[in-house]
Amino acid sequence: MLVKSGAVFNFVLIFVSVLYCSVESALPEAQINAFKKQVKTQCLAKTKVDPALIDKVLGGEFADDHKLECFVKCVMDKSLVTTKGRIDWKKIQTTSKAMLPPKLAKKVETVAAVCKDIEPEEDLCKHAMKATKCVYEQDQDLFKFMN
Repeated sequence: MLVKSGAVFNFVLIFVSVLYCSVESALPEAQINAFKKQVKTQCLAKTKVDPALIDKVLGGEFADDHKLECFVKCVMDKSLVTTKGRIDWKKIQTTSKAMLPPKLAKKVETVAAVCKDIEPEEDLCKHAMKATKCVYEQDQDLFKFMN
């Protein structure tokens, strides 16, 4: 079952689709969408999360649900924004500067500068969700724009 809005999923992929691109040319939108669909399908199957919980994240409703937390981690892992299960904020900042329009890249840089300092969680699924919440709290407009 696929989720239509996939708030968490799309938010993560705005940062990482550039990892599959060169500075000179981005992948075609169809190819990026195919990648997004594949990752979403894999992470839904792996975590068995209720898709309704994913949709609610866009509105700032972060359910205390371990499957949802692990869905976020799965998407991040498959999107190559993690190193040993932790978000690689430096990689996000670097690729954003190289690939996104300056105004958007600046927003990403500002949010990443704050969220990179979140207290680590031993449970990597909880850590991924904590980072997602931080981004939402720092810039809801950026969070919503990316979905």
